[in-house]
Amino acid sequence: MIRMATFFRTGYILLLAYLYPHTIAAQFTNYKRFLPDDRIVQLWAEAPFHSLDTVWVNKWVDHVQKQAVELGDERMYWYAFVFRINQRAIFQAKTGQRVTSYTDAEAFAETIPVPVVRASFYCLHGQDQLRRYRNIDKGIRLLLRAKAIFEQIGYEHIPEAIVYLRSFGDDYYWFEDYRMAIRYMELAARFRCDKLVKQYYCQNTLALSYLQLKDYDRALKGFRNVLRFANGKSSDWVGIGCNGSGNTLRLMGKPREALPYLYRDIALNSIHVPESAALSCLYVAQSLIALDSLAKAKTFIDQARSLYNGYVFSPYWVNYYEVLADYHRKTGNTPKTILYQDSIIAIKDSLKVVFGSRALSLAESRSKAERYMHDLALVETEKQNAIWLRNIIIGSLTIVALLGLYALNQRRQKLQQEKQVQEEQRKRADEQLVFARTQLDQYIANLKEKNDLITQISEELEQARQDSPEQAAIQNQQLNTLRQSVILTDDDWVQFRQLFEQVNPRFLELLRTAYPELTPAEIRLLCLLKLGVGSKEMAFMSGVSTEAIRKTRYRLRKKLEGYPQEIALKSLVAQL
Repeated sequence: MIRMATFFRTGYILLLAYLYPHTIAAQFTNYKRFLPDDRIVQLWAEAPFHSLDTVWVNKWVDHVQKQAVELGDERMYWYAFVFRINQRAIFQAKTGQRVTSYTDAEAFAETIPVPVVRASFYCLHGQDQLRRYRNIDKGIRLLLRAKAIFEQIGYEHIPEAIVYLRSFGDDYYWFEDYRMAIRYMELAARFRCDKLVKQYYCQNTLALSYLQLKDYDRALKGFRNVLRFANGKSSDWVGIGCNGSGNTLRLMGKPREALPYLYRDIALNSIHVPESAALSCLYVAQSLIALDSLAKAKTFIDQARSLYNGYVFSPYWVNYYEVLADYHRKTGNTPKTILYQDSIIAIKDSLKVVFGSRALSLAESRSKAERYMHDLALVETEKQNAIWLRNIIIGSLTIVALLGLYALNQRRQKLQQEKQVQEEQRKRADEQLVFARTQLDQYIANLKEKNDLITQISEELEQARQDSPEQAAIQNQQLNTLRQSVILTDDDWVQFRQLFEQVNPRFLELLRTAYPELTPAEIRLLCLLKLGVGSKEMAFMSGVSTEAIRKTRYRLRKKLEGYPQEIALKSLVAQL
């Protein structure tokens, strides 16, 4: 039985171990169903800014980063990294450890490739330095650095912009720079996103800033907006809105109108927000003193003392002594009036020291931060200039390379065109050469045929003279006509020379250069020799006898005395 129980218990544990990750995964939001900007808003809305459950937070971060990788969402991935750092800081603070999470991550945070996430880290780190360590110098420097990046990106392009704007507004209010607090809270109200920051929170800081500047109309409008936005959503904030509205009306000299608001805050916040109810009791007492209802005012003074729980709320003690001074002035108790007035002066002096020191620290830190930001801007400018210079050089080299490639391509195309033209010219020249050679060969062939015919007719004529003198006379006439057709006239020679020069370029030019004393007849003879025409054909073509041709060749050989006698004339011609 023990073994069976152990078996079932072990199986149950293994089943839980298998199901636990799947159960956890099922609890996490599927961010894939959101559009990119809505995804970031949802992520910030679910960010574990107050959780001490490190195991759960790490699983949530792993889930977010896994989905970010699947979606290709860099912002989402790196925000999860920042949230993990923030959770470590919370855990260290709650467990009494020194908070080093942000400081340890400073160097790595500089490498975050997404500017808005890097700025978010600076913002959270700066808030941590201000609120936890009161390290004003470093905190302000980090916040200004974050603000510079946010403003460069543009808040309209940052889905969670209201978180940063609310944070900057709170910081400026804490440093008593109320106009800057108003500026950032109004921006926060413009980028409304109730998932991340409730509007009644922004409206309350806005109204408090106007109240400090004694712009009561705008302060009252702001507190009524707190009531409007908080109604039906948060009774605590309805009470806080009533507190602000009642106090503003009191300061405007309308104590009777102030009382309903102040009574309502006391009713709503006596348990959950006692510091607000305690202040409302004092404001009620001051309003009642103004209305000469002293007994009732004393009741609310006592109630304020019972509600105050020691919360460090600086307006409480100033208002408390002011109420007592007013009360005793009304009752004619001068010594106590003077006593409480002195107390008010002492508290205000101490507050002046505190706030003066804070303002001085702010001024000094702002000056240092501005110098730091100026130096950072110079470094960034130099970096940008270096990038521009590099880009210009790369661009110039690219343009030069492209121009070089273009020139080479143009040259290549030009050479290709020239080559194509030369090829076409060569092709046409070859075609013309072939045509000329064909014409010349045909011309020579025709001459040979006529020469053969002359020879045949001459033989027949010789036979006819023996057999029939009449027939011989007819054939003799035909023979003379045929011989006349074979003889090269001047016109025939012009046509013949054109064909010859096409087939044998530069032959005549070289001949005239080497032997300028040659006669036209001798040049014709050499041309016919070049074509391989026999002596008989030459005789017919020249209209002379074969003997005359032999004599001409002999004289021609004499002129060419520079050549050895044993070299034939044909060989000499072939060498030209």
